[in-house]
Amino acid sequence: MVDTFIAYLRAVRHSSPATVRAYRREVERFLRSVGTDDPRSVDTAAVRRYIASLLRDGLGPRSVNRAVSAVRSFYRFLRRYDGDTPDPTAGLRGLRADSRLPVFLFEDEAAAVLEVPGEGLLAARDAALLELLYATGCRVAEVAALRLDDVQIDARTARVTGKGGKQRMVYLTQPSVDSLQAYLRHRFTAHPESRSEPAVFLNRRGGALSDRGMRLAVSRYRHQVGKPMSPHTFRHSFATHLLNGGADIRTVQELLGHASLSTTQVYTHTSVDRLRDVYAVAHPHAGRRRSDAAP
Repeated sequence: MVDTFIAYLRAVRHSSPATVRAYRREVERFLRSVGTDDPRSVDTAAVRRYIASLLRDGLGPRSVNRAVSAVRSFYRFLRRYDGDTPDPTAGLRGLRADSRLPVFLFEDEAAAVLEVPGEGLLAARDAALLELLYATGCRVAEVAALRLDDVQIDARTARVTGKGGKQRMVYLTQPSVDSLQAYLRHRFTAHPESRSEPAVFLNRRGGALSDRGMRLAVSRYRHQVGKPMSPHTFRHSFATHLLNGGADIRTVQELLGHASLSTTQVYTHTSVDRLRDVYAVAHPHAGRRRSDAAP
């Protein structure tokens, strides 16, 4: 049943490889924990005990909720093809998790990281990767799946495939175009045979650079800012800087490829500088001291 569910995620839901791996891992862990190969024999009490065991193992509320979400999706799949299958996750509420703001780079930090890479093929690749992540706000899986014919250099656009197989157009900055062209010149000069490889970013062996490889490449430059840094940090920075620059939230939603506006709204909490500036200008008492008031 698990294999059929995984095949469904790939073929019907068009889930990313990372999502497929995570869902398989979580469903298999759940079935091991409840001690059965037959998911139809599991009741709600068993699911509650499973949640308690995850908490005892030290998982936080967010991690537990992700684990249960995978199990819930599994049971929805089973019920889709067999309506008599009971759903032991029905009615279970997610654990309350503290609100956590996204980690992002301030504009000067982003500039410092983008200036780093240096000379050589790998440095040129990393420079192009960092510039592209910041210019587009793409998910790492979207960049890993990017092909040469997806990129229109002259138009400064790229076609990416997001969650659920949905395609959207993203826009490139001039620095990202310059870095990408410099990298491709290095790549085709050093490895002429790589013209037959459709992936934009390649690893040391000449194959497509995986999302894991991209995470490792980005993390090499974290010393520049003294904080954890991943491809998603650039996605958070992209959204935050757009909002700080005056972009409306629905435009940012479309650029990020978010299905729901509520997902994008988390970035409004990081745009504190802009909110403070608007408040200082717009509120009639914002610049007044109490002593300024008329007697």
